[in-house]
Amino acid sequence: MSIFSNLDTGNVQSTPKDSLGGTGGFDGPTGVYLAEVVQVYGVAFDSGTRAVNVTLRIEDKELSTTLFIANKMGQTFNEYDGKRTEKAGFTRLKELVQAVTGGGLDSADVGEGMIKAWNKEEKKFTLQRNDQVFRSLSAATVYVALERQVKNKQVKVGDSYQDTNDEAVSYEIKKFANSKGLTSAEVADGTTEGTFLKEWQNKFGGKTKNTFKHNPNAVTNGEPPAVNTSSNSTQKFAF
Repeated sequence: MSIFSNLDTGNVQSTPKDSLGGTGGFDGPTGVYLAEVVQVYGVAFDSGTRAVNVTLRIEDKELSTTLFIANKMGQTFNEYDGKRTEKAGFTRLKELVQAVTGGGLDSADVGEGMIKAWNKEEKKFTLQRNDQVFRSLSAATVYVALERQVKNKQVKVGDSYQDTNDEAVSYEIKKFANSKGLTSAEVADGTTEGTFLKEWQNKFGGKTKNTFKHNPNAVTNGEPPAVNTSSNSTQKFAF
């Protein structure tokens, strides 16, 4: 069954808009980068939650992250005080598809293919078959706005995850744009020269979102390591 089957979008009107408001070997600072799409594939968890795993190659390093696109009820939106907003992961996926194909989700070629994923039994990454591979996105070039985040590492205790006093660095994808640097909103507006990515870079470039907090009652006690809020990477921004 496709990960798009029986999705409930909640009639959320998703007009592309820009707002200035996972990890791997990549360790660059917050910024806009030119990236190659290595692989994109859908996953469905036992709970019913649906997501898409995305791996990008930025220069010679890879970054992997998970975009959660629907909850266990198949809803692609969040609801608070009666107002529905599209899940960020679902928005990012639509941006990525549009950046590569120029169309909506139905323009993506999704089917059986080979992926590189973690093998729990062998405790290493292996080639595996997956029937939800976004084949039309592989090897495409896109621009991506990444926010570097420092937070508490979590460990599973029973059925829940709890913070430790160890530092974890991750990246959140804030925006995808096509190979010309145009976002979905700019394409929809008929813009031929994009400005959003440059504005985003000027406002957020080099800034780390640091939410790390020492908790004396954390699962693992002891002094936390020094929090590195800046990257030592020599990575060059695209803008």
